[in-house]
Order: sequence, then structure tokens, then C-alpha cells
Amino acid sequence: MAVINIHVNDEVKKEAETIFKSLGLNMSVAMNLFLKKV
Repeated sequence: MAVINIHVNDEVKKEAETIFKSLGLNMSVAMNLFLKKV
């Protein structure tokens, strides 16, 4: 498995993590879903 590092605004990350958590996802799973759909 590959590792991807990104820089993102702290507030954007917090908001995204809150949304992902409400969907039962963590950041890694959410990003994998995104990358598979691109």
C-alpha cells in the first residue's frame, strides 16, 4: 500500500473529519473512496 501526504488547512481537516465520522468513515477510508472514484 502507498502512502500519500497532503497539506490542508487545519479547519478544513477538522470539518472533514467530523463529516466522515458521522458517516462511519475515517480519513483514510474516505480518501480511498474519493481516489477510486476520480
